[in-house]
Parts: sequence; C-alpha cells; structure tokens
Amino acid sequence: MHSLIPGYQYDVFISYRQKDNKYDGWVTTFVENLRRELDATFKEDISIYFDANQHDGLHDTHDVDESLKEKLRCVIFIPVVSRTYCDPNSFAWKHELIPFLRLVENDAHGLKVKVNNGNIASRILPIRIHQLEVDDIKLFEKETGSAIRPVDFVFRTSGVNRPLRADEDNPHDNLNKTYYRDQINKVANAINEIVSGLLYEHSTHQNITNDATITGRLEQKKSRSPIKWTWATSIIPLLLIGVLLWNYFRGSNPEVAGPSEKQSIAVIPFKNLNETKENEVICNSLAEDILTHLSGLPDLKVPSRISSNAYRNSEKSAKTISNELGVRYILEGSVLATNVDLRITARLIDAEKDEIVWTKPFNRKLEDYFKVQGEVAQSVVSSLRLNLQGHEKDLSQIDQFDIKAYELYKTGLNNLDKGGTLPTLENIIPYFEEALKIDSSLYPAYAEMANAYVKFMSYGRGASKEIYPKVKNALDRCKALNPEYPKLYSALAATALHFDFDLDMYKVYTEMAMRLDPNNPDIYFNEGLYYTIKREFDKAYQAYDKAAELDPAGKPWYNYSKGFSYYVARDYEGAIRAFDESLASDPQYNSALWGKGLTYVQLKEYNKAVETFHRRTAGTYTNWVLANALSKLGNNEEVNKILKYNVDLAKIQYVSPVVLGHLYLAANNKDEACKWFMKEAETLDGGIYWILMVKLDPRMDDMRGHPCYDEIQRRMPL
Repeated sequence: MHSLIPGYQYDVFISYRQKDNKYDGWVTTFVENLRRELDATFKEDISIYFDANQHDGLHDTHDVDESLKEKLRCVIFIPVVSRTYCDPNSFAWKHELIPFLRLVENDAHGLKVKVNNGNIASRILPIRIHQLEVDDIKLFEKETGSAIRPVDFVFRTSGVNRPLRADEDNPHDNLNKTYYRDQINKVANAINEIVSGLLYEHSTHQNITNDATITGRLEQKKSRSPIKWTWATSIIPLLLIGVLLWNYFRGSNPEVAGPSEKQSIAVIPFKNLNETKENEVICNSLAEDILTHLSGLPDLKVPSRISSNAYRNSEKSAKTISNELGVRYILEGSVLATNVDLRITARLIDAEKDEIVWTKPFNRKLEDYFKVQGEVAQSVVSSLRLNLQGHEKDLSQIDQFDIKAYELYKTGLNNLDKGGTLPTLENIIPYFEEALKIDSSLYPAYAEMANAYVKFMSYGRGASKEIYPKVKNALDRCKALNPEYPKLYSALAATALHFDFDLDMYKVYTEMAMRLDPNNPDIYFNEGLYYTIKREFDKAYQAYDKAAELDPAGKPWYNYSKGFSYYVARDYEGAIRAFDESLASDPQYNSALWGKGLTYVQLKEYNKAVETFHRRTAGTYTNWVLANALSKLGNNEEVNKILKYNVDLAKIQYVSPVVLGHLYLAANNKDEACKWFMKEAETLDGGIYWILMVKLDPRMDDMRGHPCYDEIQRRMPL
C-alpha cells in the first residue's frame, strides 16, 4: 500500500532501537495502537512501515542504505527517542534518521511543511519515551536543525523514568500528567495535520496547473475571440478590487491579526477579588504564570514579569500601559479563588485601536489552576493568530504542583524580585526549601534557588567556593525533574559564566535558552556581560538594550551595566551618558552612582567623584570606592579609615579580595594590593564581576610596572 501523497512509498516510517522493544514489546504495542487511532482519524488507509527486526532482515552483504532507501521515501518519520536512540553508531541513527534527513534535502516538500492552520510542522515527529540527557538533546537538535518537540510517552515519578504504558496501574502518579490514550490521539492528530497540509498543497498545485492550461487555451483563442477577451480583462480588475475590499474589512476585525506580524502583549496582574487574604498568592500569581507560558513563543514580544507587576492595582489606562511597555495588546482581568472554586475573567485589549478584542470567563475548580493558565494563553494565541512553531506542547501540557507548595515558591520568588542588587537569602531560600519539602517535583523552585545563589555571589555577598555546590545541586535536581525547562538553561548559562568561566558552554546553554525562552531579559543581560568580557563592546551595548526592551522596569540596572561596559572600554563619555540614563529612572540608584563616580575618577574630576559617591545610601566606610577619589585628592587619612573598616569587616564576614586589593591600591600600598589581587587570581572566589575589576578595570593602570602585575593578569581566566 502506497502513501496518500503521490511520490512517496509510505505515509509513516517508524524508527526505533530494538533495545526499546525487547523488554515488554513497547514499540510494537505503540504501533498497534497508533494503527487503530489512525483508522479512526482518516477515511483512507494510512500506510506505516514498521519492522520488529532491528536490522530489517538484511544480511551483512546487503547495501543497507539502498535496501532502506525506498522504505524511507515516507511522508512522516517517527523516531522513538529513548535514552539509547541518540547514538551515532546505532543502526536506527546511522541507517534511518540520517538517510531520511539526506533524502528530504532533495524532496519536493522539504523537512518543514505548512499545515492548514498556517503553522509550520516538521516531518520528523519524535516520540519520546524517556527524559533525555542534555547532550542527547543537543545531538538530536544538531542533526535535525531544530528544537526537539516530541509527543511524550514518559512515566515520571520520583526516581522513575520509563515509557508510559497503555495500562498503567496508577496513572495519576505520573508527574507529567499525561495519559497514554491522549498521547496516541495527539500523534494521530499530528500526522493528520501534516498529511492534510500536503494533500492541500498537492491539490493547489494541481489547480494551478489546470489554470495554466486554461490560460494557455485562452491565449490561443485570443486572436479569434477579441470580444470574450475584452470581457475577461474588464472583469478581472473588478474581482481584484473585491478581494482587496474583503481583506480590508476582514482586517478591521479586532480579533484577527496578521500571521506574519511580530505581535506584542503585556500581561498585567489580574485584580484579586478576594475580600480576605485566602489564596492571595495564587490570585496574584495567575497573570505571571500566563505570561510565562506566552513568553516562550518566538513570534510574540512579552515584557518581563517584574515590569508587568509594576502595574498591580494601577489606575492607568490600557493605552498608557501599552505605550510605557512598548506593546500593542494588553491582557488583564480579575480572579476570585476559594478553597474549592476558581473564577477568572480575562480581557484582551487592542490598545492601539482602544478596543476590547474579547472578554471571556473561565470558571474552574481550584485544582485546575495550572490547566487554566494554558487555556487563557491558548485563547490569546488563537486571537493573535500566532505561529507556534513547535511550541504547541507548551500550552497543552501544563505541569501540576501542590497548591500550598506553589504558594511558598511564589513567595520566595517575589522576595527575590524585591531584593534588587542586595538579595537576602534568609528571605528567599527557606521558602523554596519548604515548598520542595511539600512537593519534591516543583522543579521551578530549584531553578530559582540557583538564580538566587548566583545573584547573591555576583554582588559580592558570598564566596563562590561556598555557594557553587549549592547552585550545582539545585540545577542537577531541576534537570533530573525536567531537562527541558527553559529557565534551567538560562541558569546553566549564568553558572557557566559566573562560576565556571567557560565561555564555550555558556554559549551552548544560551542558544538553548534563547530558543526556549526568547523573552527572558536575564539571557540578554548575561550576553552583555559575555560580550564585555570578549571586548566586543558594541554587541554588549545592544544586548543590554534588548534586556531593557523586554524588562522596562529594569532599565536602571541595564543602563548601569551598559555604562560599566563603556567604562571598561574607556569610553568615559559613553559611560556618563549611560549612568545618567539609569539615574533618570531612579536618581538614587546606587549602582549608577558607583559607576559614575568611578568614571569621574578616570576623568580626573575628583571632587565630582566624591560628591557622586556621597549621594549613595551606603555609609562612608562601606562606600569603599570613595577611597579611589579621596586618594587622588590626597586625603590619605580618610582612605586609611575606609581601608581599616573593610579589613576589620573581613574578619567577621565575607569581603571580596578585589575590594581589599583596590583599597590597598588607593592607599598606595601596591605590595599589599598585589597579595589580595593574587588571592582572587588563585581562588577566583568573587565570580566574574570581580575578575573584570582586575582584568579590565582602568584603576589597575596604577598597578602597571609592579612585579606582580603581569602574573596577576596571566592567572586570571578569560
């Protein structure tokens, strides 16, 4: 039986490793059930190539590729991706997946096809039966050229990672909350989408061919039938005008947006209608969680959670909010939650036209809190006609967590957001830990725990040798629970940059993070830091601007960071300009005052530097950079007071060796400064920021000529 699509041998080719069928015949059972589901989906018969023999009955003397070549001329290639499938030496990989990819390169339709709803689908439809290691995911994505978006058949509980069975004893224990029958249906529907899209394309091609034949006949008759041709040429413009008018009025419908247009939306906090504080965290978190689902879509610009939260209980109009956040659409609403019921009203507003696109109620049980997030997000996607590009699963498969644990996690996350540049771990980590005691599957808590530790260390609040094991443990646990969680990769990238100083791995993780979570401003902030290290300063400035675009509330921080890049690039006018942009948003922003003061020192405007440093809320002696300006003014007494304060402080709490090195340098004690800079070079204890303050900081010019200067620079990474 041949394929429904002309020119192909089979509709579906099943590729798998024999190892995955030996234990309980899982693949055979899957194919049998898929055949039944396809019979109920298609009026026509769908041809499937599946052979229980791993080597397809071939002998060593046979040309494997040639023997399989005809069978691989299929419409859809389904690899059963397991922990053993991603092996370049395996039969399935070498003789099935790779040859299929080569065949479709010269195929009339190619690897990616347009389905009837306008989305793009790959003709490789992975079925995943195990959670995969990161290296396996990267290998698969490298060969196929796109992110892996499988239909999952994985049964996952604590310590368990196996294929989902058709007859599970305890299906509700599956942390993925997926059911075998539903997943089989999803595979059949995906096949139906691709086949239907190609059938439509084929029929359209046939119509075009027929039209061309008719046109040719008209051309032949043209000289013999001038009256008929004149009628045709007059009616065609009228038809074109009709089409244009239809498109114009169709376009005026606020519920329809152009599918190729880059859309933008802000999800602002829903109004909490609860009269008491019961379920307050859940009510306040709903909009954030909907935002999280939307932010992973590549065709949608979504300002960050922190920027959107600035409009909680705001009386500003949708038009004003859209202008401030640089978006067209606003999603707002209200929520009322009891211990049983959840009542949500969501409203999508086209702020550009000042029109309500729709208002929809979502009345659910509280236990459906996580599911309804995806429903609201899907309503937005449908209205904006977004191309999901393989992200369909992100909206249809929503993880379920214990509500009480989730409330604790969100409380810790909100405290992390409020911490700014001075996070207090005592007000963050215990909430994550308590949440994980209640629900050990709550993987977002592990990712945010790692982020909190990275932030704490990078601002000089702790030594990396003490914090790194905690970061590593949190990321390992997150990866074990969900190796495809988007924020896992931004956290892994930050760790590679701030702790490991591994720029190659940083780029690997960053590329994955950008693909999975394109609206995450943290990714672009770290890109700015990366390009500063690489001394590619123009790219650094662009990255910080992109972060500010996605997180307008964070502009003071991103503009400060851009100013610091200008500072180490020794473009002091650019630095002052960027610091002033930061201070325009927040006149008392400590980091910007810190950077501006240091820039004045390099410009030899020492009194301005002192004045700027004194505007900081830090006390005189904790304001350690003040010593740099006082030293140039000859005020050695105050310099020594600041030095003594920090040396004594280091006896009872962590103080970065770089701070002490720069203080001794300000006191003109280069030998002692050398000891502390060497300590940083040996321990790398302060993380990437402190390394930059030795490697690229213009203040280090005063160390040039000292016997240890070259050794310090040599020992520093990057």
